[in-house]
Amino acid sequence: MRRFIFSIFLLFGVIQLGHAQDALLVAEMKLEKKLNALRASRDADEIKRLNRSFKEELEATFSIDGFFDYPFSRLTTMGSIKSPDNAIRLFNWNIEHEDQTHTYYCYIAHFHNNKLIVTELTDNSFMLPPRPDETLDYDNWYGALYYQIIPVKRKNKQMYTLVGWDGNSSFSDMKVLDVLYFSGTKPKLGYPIFKDEAGLHKRMFYEFKKHSVMTLRFEPSREMIIFDHLSPESPSLVGVYSYYVPDMSYDAFEWNGTIWEHKSDVIAVNPKDNRKRTVIRNRKGKIIKVVENEWVDPTQGDSPVDNGQHVAVTPDAQNGKPEKAKKPKKENKNDPYYPQGRKPKKNRPGSAIKIQK
Repeated sequence: MRRFIFSIFLLFGVIQLGHAQDALLVAEMKLEKKLNALRASRDADEIKRLNRSFKEELEATFSIDGFFDYPFSRLTTMGSIKSPDNAIRLFNWNIEHEDQTHTYYCYIAHFHNNKLIVTELTDNSFMLPPRPDETLDYDNWYGALYYQIIPVKRKNKQMYTLVGWDGNSSFSDMKVLDVLYFSGTKPKLGYPIFKDEAGLHKRMFYEFKKHSVMTLRFEPSREMIIFDHLSPESPSLVGVYSYYVPDMSYDAFEWNGTIWEHKSDVIAVNPKDNRKRTVIRNRKGKIIKVVENEWVDPTQGDSPVDNGQHVAVTPDAQNGKPEKAKKPKKENKNDPYYPQGRKPKKNRPGSAIKIQK
């Protein structure tokens, strides 16, 4: 009898899981349609309306069981990255304006006391200095597209180093390193764990010439955040960061157990990589960039911006080819930052899902 009852519960669970997956697929298709319409629009008022509609649909999707682990692979111009410890997930995208400035949108999903909490970050960059150095609340965010999350522990406090990109102005772009942590259920950004010759910093900004390619990326095999060292194009342009470009040398931040410590002149070695790449050409046929055939948020080529096009479009989309859904990446269990044996958490039926604004 016990075996029979267990089989009934197992079958019921499978049916529930199947219904949730079907609901997520339907939701993803609705989101894809709205996101494609948003990317195709060039009218400012219509963009605002379409973006508001996309946000409402995304928030409705957060109420569907299993969304935290669903790949959302159709949404190729929205970042949806998870931390290696499966504790947080970011849903992140941008809108580019005619003056090449950007407005950013981000939702953070995380677990607190076995409850799934979703918090919207509010881009308030027009009220903040260009490089804010204070700790910021979730409703007072400077705005960025994040493409890497690095879990670190400091004095038993769990934190997440964020690596991101900002299309700063018509003259320059930025890369950013920041720290995400939680005070109760509320996200906070900025903590003094980046140390260089000038002291401790709560976050780091690197401004460089528009359309230049600056690498800023965590390398698990070396346990370092490695990045291009930037220099002015001529000595007379010192301090004019819109004329700074990579100078073919590399610096890094290395985690020492307490802080990220700056290291100068590291040797950057590209790992062996057999992934396919796409050559992007301009209208005259000249090669302007070689990029990975995957959604690589604005890094490793800084997917070019053109005529209001979203910066994170895939290479296939830029070449006019149909976008293909990609299989979700497998976690690298040999990565020292991947907790061995931990299974991904899921929002269970009936679990509390709260959207903080």
